[in-house]
Amino acid sequence: MQVKVEKATDLPALIALRDPLYAALLKAKGDITAQAIAVQLDRIVEGIEMNEGV
Repeated sequence: MQVKVEKATDLPALIALRDPLYAALLKAKGDITAQAIAVQLDRIVEGIEMNEGV
């Protein structure tokens, strides 16, 4: 999973990995870390969408 995230070259590629990334983080680091990173990714996406007027 780490390699896939590192190779994600744009935001849509990273967004596509959100659910598998969450599952991997949940297993490896626990619920608090997995949720924190998912929330950060969601905030980034929301901020970009707001700036683009989507």
